[in-house]
Amino acid sequence: METIESFPLRVTADDAVQILTESDTDMAAAAPHALLYYPYGIFEFEVQADALLNSFRETVVCAVDLINEKELLVDEQPTPNRRSVPPRNVLSTSHSVVDVESAARTYLFEITQQRLKLIRTPTLEVRSRTLLYRPFHVLECTTTAGDEYDYVVDGVSGEFHRIYINTKGTPTTS
Repeated sequence: METIESFPLRVTADDAVQILTESDTDMAAAAPHALLYYPYGIFEFEVQADALLNSFRETVVCAVDLINEKELLVDEQPTPNRRSVPPRNVLSTSHSVVDVESAARTYLFEITQQRLKLIRTPTLEVRSRTLLYRPFHVLECTTTAGDEYDYVVDGVSGEFHRIYINTKGTPTTS
């Protein structure tokens, strides 16, 4: 077993099955296959900026997907859960949290400049940086026509996506 820090699991495998089967009348059945943990670098920044009409100081949380290096804003700093999971359920990456900090900074600079008319470059101070894994349920699904698909359901939000397995065996979302 491998010990990791993960986002809180809010959607159970049964919830994921229900979400999928109720989402489409052509979905005949869904069965849990695996619970995968996807790596993210989570950064908490103190952002200080001077805009045209005001100044502000705010704490902003940004995540960077450590496999595809995609950035996103996070509504609130997640409270991590420590879990022991089979190593095969943890997606590996060649990137570390430190590797993607500059991507998080650049993303926050761009977002801040898009939303405000800045008179100066914003100051970003890292308050924390951590590696967190986001849980995803992999479900094997069958349609009423007999077609079989794999779907992944976010174990935090309940959103789902069809997935494809590439030749290296690493799930990718569409």
